[in-house]
Amino acid sequence: MNVDPAKGGNGRCATIGPTTRFVVLAQARTGSSLLNGLLGSSPSLLCAGELLSGESAIRTACQKLGADYPAWLALRRQNPAALVDDFFCRAEGLARRATGFKLMCDHAEQQPTVRDYLAGQPDLRIIHLGRRNLLRRLLSHKRAEKTGIWFHRSGEPTPPSPAVLLPMADVWRDFQRQEDLRAQYVRWFSKHTTLEVWYEELAADPMAMAGVALRFLGVEAADLRKTPHEKTGLDSLREAIINYDELKMNAPPRWASFFEE
Repeated sequence: MNVDPAKGGNGRCATIGPTTRFVVLAQARTGSSLLNGLLGSSPSLLCAGELLSGESAIRTACQKLGADYPAWLALRRQNPAALVDDFFCRAEGLARRATGFKLMCDHAEQQPTVRDYLAGQPDLRIIHLGRRNLLRRLLSHKRAEKTGIWFHRSGEPTPPSPAVLLPMADVWRDFQRQEDLRAQYVRWFSKHTTLEVWYEELAADPMAMAGVALRFLGVEAADLRKTPHEKTGLDSLREAIINYDELKMNAPPRWASFFEE
């Protein structure tokens, strides 16, 4: 499938009206599924999932946009930037106020052509998700890896929250990696109109923060519906991390605030 960078898969961008294009840019375990679900509940907006990984999001987007699923999978392997362009061009015909998808920073690192393509789109709006407490982010990530449960929907059985051992060197390495990754993408999209959303505020009041994001995209928040996702891991850090006290005692001053107990 060949895609002209200025055209959709049918040979043209079927523009009906002005549409804001956006990307939800996120590091792992920062509430991206929660925010994506809330934004996607608005009928005035199309918010696809992770187009560049897995199959669920790309299959759903194909169904909504009339794209050929095998062709899009092939395009993602061969020319992911063209896939992103085709997604945006096809979405122009839906008469939505805003159209976007979720991009995990780690996936963007693995597909630099997409990162470069997006960075070269000055009208693209960026919703940049982050998490202030990197210790809680790491704990959440390790628990998800251990249990295989990456998000929890309302009505489902409460997932287990096993205590984990976090090797000290791995913790400091992860903190540095997350700080460097965020700083890198702040620089990369420094010329774009950007909204910073922090997990702590999103988790405290999801509907309010989703409303802020919608208004940033030029969409009214009146028809926003509650997400089916629920927060997990409500135990204390000391209960959740086997070697919490050792880590706290040896934490470098710059990261001491993450150890809240």
